[in-house]
Amino acid sequence: MIATTIASMPVHIAKTRIQSTKVIDGKPEYKNALDVWAKVIKNEEVFTLWKSFIP
Repeated sequence: MIATTIASMPVHIAKTRIQSTKVIDGKPEYKNALDVWAKVIKNEEVFTLWKSFIP
């Protein structure tokens, strides 16, 4: 169960951010899940992908 949570949380983060994406200058903020992960790692930190793991 822990392994499933660890594996699925980055996917859930990407899905949530894509669903709530903003349009900036006529272009969506994110293109796909890989783009979400790259921007999160670059602009925030890698552990943001598992932000709500502890609760």
